[in-house]
Amino acid sequence: MTTMDCWGVLELDRDADERSIKRQYSRLLKTTRPDDDPVAFQALRTAYEQALDRARNRVEDDERDGEDSLFATPGVRDTEPALEIVPVAPPLMPTLAKVEPVRPAVVETSWYEQAMRTTPQNLESQHQLAREQGCDDEFQQHLAKRCLLEPDEHLELIQAAVVRLHWLTPLQKLQFRAHQTQRLTQALLDSSLPAFRDLLARHQEREFLDALKALEQQPWLSSLDQHDQLEHWTMTLLLNTDEWSASLFERISGLFDWDQKHDVHSGTPSLWMHLIERCEKKEFARRQQQLLSGPLDSADAHAAQLLLDPPPLREQLRIARECDDDVWVACNRLSFDLSERHPELLELFPDADLHGWRKLRRQVGFNPYARVYAAGVSLALTAQYFQPPGKTSIGFDLFFCFVMTPVLMMTAFYIAQAIWQPFRDAFESTDKWLSERVLPVSLSWPGYQALILAHGVPIALVGVLYAHSGPIPLASYGAALLVWIYLSPYRLSLIKDAVGTRTGGWRRLKEVCSRNIGKWVMLTLGLMFAFVIAVIIFGPGPAR
Repeated sequence: MTTMDCWGVLELDRDADERSIKRQYSRLLKTTRPDDDPVAFQALRTAYEQALDRARNRVEDDERDGEDSLFATPGVRDTEPALEIVPVAPPLMPTLAKVEPVRPAVVETSWYEQAMRTTPQNLESQHQLAREQGCDDEFQQHLAKRCLLEPDEHLELIQAAVVRLHWLTPLQKLQFRAHQTQRLTQALLDSSLPAFRDLLARHQEREFLDALKALEQQPWLSSLDQHDQLEHWTMTLLLNTDEWSASLFERISGLFDWDQKHDVHSGTPSLWMHLIERCEKKEFARRQQQLLSGPLDSADAHAAQLLLDPPPLREQLRIARECDDDVWVACNRLSFDLSERHPELLELFPDADLHGWRKLRRQVGFNPYARVYAAGVSLALTAQYFQPPGKTSIGFDLFFCFVMTPVLMMTAFYIAQAIWQPFRDAFESTDKWLSERVLPVSLSWPGYQALILAHGVPIALVGVLYAHSGPIPLASYGAALLVWIYLSPYRLSLIKDAVGTRTGGWRRLKEVCSRNIGKWVMLTLGLMFAFVIAVIIFGPGPAR
């Protein structure tokens, strides 16, 4: 490469000094990289070495010419031919050309070494030195490469560069690419992650929110992209941590202007949906625990008590007997939520039973008139058995046992209940308090409480009437009372379940009917056809 070519490559004049050559070379290095164009980089490097060599030789020649003019006499210089001074310079030229080209490599790598020796403590002095030598950009580039390669190891240096060099702020001199900015921002955010997790673990939500507000005000998070990265980082932190409440999420949503109703957020849709589900799950669990620890004053509270922490059987049956339809609706809704929407929350309630409540309603189902009818039929049949044979027909006896006697007893029971109910309500609380302390548990149904006054007085009055009728009616009445006490709705449900388990119940009967209905239809048609044939063959002939 000729001398003219080296000045053209560097885009400098032939009289440029060494300092100008170095500055121009540093500027051209920003656009000419060995990774992008090795040939152009080598040409630039060769031109830089030649130009630097020419500039230094020119300085030495000027100094030598000055010495010759200082010590020479005017007459001698004017009379000597010009060719006599030419042999003095050539011996020095090859030596300079061989030795000096090594120097630019040392100068070029010096700022890389300076960046490698930079620490958070001496960053200010190193930066000042680079500015004084006009190599601020080169120094920051090498420093940025060092930090980007291992951001976790150079976290303190990145923090110092943010303060001193204004990295990641609108005042930064060095321009980063988008992925480089994201990498440095993520390193700074992750450095504060342990502190935020510790605040959540200690349930210091107010301090957590204050720290998040302070972090949002940092200058390196002022741009829109970096602020979105902060919001994404916050969402990830909440998803990876369990120790936060729904109220904290609402305040964070207000801080970042997240709108749950209109689905306004800056994070990815999947991340946002998972966060909303986590928030709903936390609020659901908190609500159920609050219902369990509170009084039973609502349908949801009864449902939580029956499904999540079932009390003893008698208490369950009592709740089922006294509650209304709203409780069963709440039980159905809670069972669906725990089995379909939040099945993982069952770990918080180890005693939960999502299906036992379905049996409670029929285990306390009680129709007193059906029992009075059955008792009336039994008493009528017993009385009819012990009476001497009379002149009444069988039809009248059946009518007396299955219609007249039980209907009269049901009517009398209805009238007596209507008369007795106001008196029963008047002393209900006292009667219940006294009965719980006096009567044995065996006299009460599961879920019911036998009452001394409300139940004892009518039973005693009816017993007196049967006693006047004789010992046999009185014994029958006593047997009916024992059967009444034993066959509680709960025990009857157990008997039905046992029979249904052994026989399959109505479901088994329906399956058998549906499976064999074709056979039965064909059998019926066959019998009808056989009957018609028999009538034709064996029936009487026409009259003659």
